[in-house]
Amino acid sequence: MSIARSLVLATALTAAASAASAADDDGNFAVKGAGLETCQSYLQAREQQGNAVVLVRSWLNGFVTAYNYRTEKTYDIAPMHGIDRLEAMLARVCGEDPEQPLVQAAVAVSQGLQPARATAKSERVELSHDGAQVSVPRNLLVRGQQRLKALGHYDGPIDGQYGPGTRGALTAYQEANGLDTTGLPDRATLVRLLSDQE
Repeated sequence: MSIARSLVLATALTAAASAASAADDDGNFAVKGAGLETCQSYLQAREQQGNAVVLVRSWLNGFVTAYNYRTEKTYDIAPMHGIDRLEAMLARVCGEDPEQPLVQAAVAVSQGLQPARATAKSERVELSHDGAQVSVPRNLLVRGQQRLKALGHYDGPIDGQYGPGTRGALTAYQEANGLDTTGLPDRATLVRLLSDQE
């Protein structure tokens, strides 16, 4: 089956994906649409900038939605990642093993995102410092404050507010871990910070 035909089928199946079982007793599950293709097929389509990539992106959005639906204590596996970032991550994982099925690469991306997932619906807050801006779910900011406190960088209240204490703690953590010192809970900082506890 060509990737284009497979991906057309994938868009039709995306709506049904959230109703699927997580897996059988042995951890097996049926793979539909683009997930059946190899990473090599996807990478070739991506290199040629063909329409198949648009369909992979649609399939990936459906995969992430189903993952959110079926994964315990997960509201959003990628609260700080849009489809461009998710697809770039998929391409990177595929590049490591082009013979693997696309679904296997998508599972690996989702597992890598697990530590910094949003565990509950939360309002987004817009933060800025020194001309840089980020948008982050407040509950991730709370989790960040908890980790910063546990690591000895923060001694303020765990309130999800972005004040001087939180900014200073984030800056100290970023400096200690070789990250850009923005003082903001940016994607790279939160992923690293929240992954440290796993």
